[in-house]
Amino acid sequence: MDLSPLQEVNPDVVGWIAIPGILSYPLLQGGDNARYLTHAWNGKENAAEAVFLDCRTDAFLGDFNILIYGDRMRNGAMFGSLKHYKDIDFWRENPSVYLANEDSTRRYNIYAAYETGLTAATYQREFSSPEEKQEFIRYGLERSVIDTGVTPTAEDTIITLSTCSGGDRNTRWIVQAVSSPAN
Repeated sequence: MDLSPLQEVNPDVVGWIAIPGILSYPLLQGGDNARYLTHAWNGKENAAEAVFLDCRTDAFLGDFNILIYGDRMRNGAMFGSLKHYKDIDFWRENPSVYLANEDSTRRYNIYAAYETGLTAATYQREFSSPEEKQEFIRYGLERSVIDTGVTPTAEDTIITLSTCSGGDRNTRWIVQAVSSPAN
């Protein structure tokens, strides 16, 4: 993928995120997690945020748990459609998330969808052992409102998509996916 035209507009563009037919956006990463809460992908101030990687995440996807944030727009834009992962039939029709950069496109298979608190284990970034990674995976699987039959391992890469849950300011709607064996 040639990101250079987007990077000419905003050098914080590090990739692209897509769920075919559901969402497709530039993926940004700023120096902090506040900037893209109030700025669009092009860097201009905007009430709707951009889709962005946690500022502490490896800029292209070398961490075990890759955190990606996006706004839950009422019209379904950005991460507004993620709420539909409460329905197993929606998951069956839309089972994968794709992340692309200039070097590759990677597929991630969705394994969990749930609501959680702002300080939940979901947001853990550093892990000291494979057992700690398995506990993180178990946390998501146990809370998931859908059973996809997909079960990650400590050797996999997880992406965690986080957005507002729609009501309570202290909770977030989460969709988690695991790297596809074909990656």
